[in-house]
Amino acid sequence: MAATNASPDWLGGFSAEMAEARTAQRYRFSAKFSSGYIGSVDRTKERDRIVEAALRATGLGAEGVAEWLASSSGRHMMDHAYRGIPRAEFEKLVAKYTKHAFIEVTLWSHPDYKGVTSITGLSALIRRAFK
Repeated sequence: MAATNASPDWLGGFSAEMAEARTAQRYRFSAKFSSGYIGSVDRTKERDRIVEAALRATGLGAEGVAEWLASSSGRHMMDHAYRGIPRAEFEKLVAKYTKHAFIEVTLWSHPDYKGVTSITGLSALIRRAFK
């Protein structure tokens, strides 16, 4: 897909609710380049729908979904999602990477969060608790 942030193709297969979220709009119009899942050249409308549905299944609302989609977690997931990957394999990959999305977004949204290194220890403890 590889759409620029301002292009109409940016929406892809995402729901209008997610695309209209403040976080998505702030990212779309203030980021200098696309990153996270959103910046992946291997996005498709079908993949967008699969990823958004998986994120919503974790309990995230539109703001949280938008936050995760622009994150390095989304980018790392797409590092393993080559273009020809079968849908079932892609869905397994999405399930693996979105499993802790609610926890990740909650940590990133915390007022004391100052970047990955500031909360890495806490994040590891919380992840172990939810295994």
